[in-house]
Amino acid sequence: MIRKIRYFDMKYLFPAVMALITFALCLGGCSDDSPSGPDESDGVKVSISAGSVSLGITESYQFSAVVTGGTSNTVEWYVDSISGGSPELGTITQGNPATYTAPDTLPYPASVQVMAVSQADSTRSDMCTVNLTFHTIYVNSSVGDDSVGVGGKNKPFRTITRGLQAASAGMKVLAAPGVYSDALDEDFTIEIPDSVTLEGEDWETSIIRMDAESVDKRTAVRLNCTDCAFRKFTLEEPDGGAPYWSIAVEVSTSTRARVDSIRCLERAAYSVIRVQFDTESIVENCYLVVSDGNYFERGVEVIFNQDGNGTILRGNTISGFISGIFFNYMQNTLVENNTLSGNNDAAKLCCLNDENSQPNPDFGGGARGSLGGNDFSDCFTCLQNSTENIIYAKFNIWKNDPPVEGDDFHNPDSLDGGAVIYE
Repeated sequence: MIRKIRYFDMKYLFPAVMALITFALCLGGCSDDSPSGPDESDGVKVSISAGSVSLGITESYQFSAVVTGGTSNTVEWYVDSISGGSPELGTITQGNPATYTAPDTLPYPASVQVMAVSQADSTRSDMCTVNLTFHTIYVNSSVGDDSVGVGGKNKPFRTITRGLQAASAGMKVLAAPGVYSDALDEDFTIEIPDSVTLEGEDWETSIIRMDAESVDKRTAVRLNCTDCAFRKFTLEEPDGGAPYWSIAVEVSTSTRARVDSIRCLERAAYSVIRVQFDTESIVENCYLVVSDGNYFERGVEVIFNQDGNGTILRGNTISGFISGIFFNYMQNTLVENNTLSGNNDAAKLCCLNDENSQPNPDFGGGARGSLGGNDFSDCFTCLQNSTENIIYAKFNIWKNDPPVEGDDFHNPDSLDGGAVIYE
């Protein structure tokens, strides 16, 4: 009876022990579900020196394999058991390291197994799962093609318009250096969808241009979206005539929209950037500078925040306008670390004729928690407070030290209140 019990125990214990050994060996591989080949307790061992990998279509990744226990460290690379891969699954070069290039379109399922097999012992290998995604859409006005391009890095679209059409939530549309204009088939106004980022590779060389000769006056770029962004572009009009845009960049009825690192050396007929009816939107690190000495309209206008977490204006340089920033109707914008010198009014708060709809921006030390740091040093009357509100503007740079009412800031004599708190 005792012998039968021992035999029974060993019969079922042996597979369990082997399962544990197999599990431990798999932990040394590229990913949890990547088999490591046969038992490698001795002899040749292969290990891919990479964690799990995610790639967009047409993107590349360099794999390397470590081979120990044999006379040769060379391996042969496979993609889903095909040596060198295939156009549908992606291809991989032979060598060590080796470069895997994702396919033009996503396979189904959207993952492949990259495997390195020892040439000294073909029973020894390691595998890694590559998850294929479509997270970045590439556009290139010089070499892209909207007809045969797929939005991959090596097969980009030509226009931002086509890139945004192909984008879905969580994606970035990345524009290579070049000019993106109606003459090159851009369709204005450019509209950014929810949860999509439109980004240039470099704000000096990724240029959005509206040609006055062929485009009706309108907005160049509009963000009417949630969790979206517009980053790292120059906006320009090539004709050098009167302002042609109505609004260059409009953030309208957005939630958590971001306009970041936009450069514009032109004026707009109304304002270069306008933020209206927004919630928690941010405009930061933008460079809006016109240097011809003719003040014209507004650099940035903010009108109506939807709740107490309204617009943030941070780190912008705005110069050459009648009003660097124009605040219109109810909102409580946080304003900090902006260079606002070189405008007729660095900032203007409107309006006297509607006492129930007056803005209350925080330039420093106010309810929104602004750190100040705004430069009001070169202007006619820097801060025009045409409201009944008490405006906080601490920790800033002024023409005079301490600032002087009527020169550095202005409060209307006809109103009670309306003070500027600067210290």
